[in-house]
Amino acid sequence: MEFFFPSFLFLIFFLLQQPLFSTATLHGSSLFKSQLITQLDSSSKNNNATPTTYFEVTKSIDLPKTNPCSYLVLQQDFGYTYGKPPFLANYTPPFNCPSQKFS
Repeated sequence: MEFFFPSFLFLIFFLLQQPLFSTATLHGSSLFKSQLITQLDSSSKNNNATPTTYFEVTKSIDLPKTNPCSYLVLQQDFGYTYGKPPFLANYTPPFNCPSQKFS
C-alpha cells in the first residue's frame, strides 16, 4: 500500500498535465479523409478565381392612376375541414371598380 499511493499520485499528476483528447487534431489528419475529398480540397486551394455573383432586377408593374377599391372575395371558416373537399368560390370583379384591367 505504501508503494501504491505515491505511484498513483504520480500517474494522476501526469495524466492531468497531458490532456488526452482535447488537443487532438483529427480534422487535419489525412488518414481520416477519403481521396476524393483530399483532391477537392487541393483543387479549391489552387483556384483563386472570384465567385460569380448573379443579380437580377425586375421592374415593378405600373400602377393605374385611379383610386384603389376593395372587394370581399372570400369569407369562410376553415375549422374542421380536414379531409373534406376543397372550398370553391366564384369571383367576379366589382362593377364599380375603376381599375377593371387589373382585377
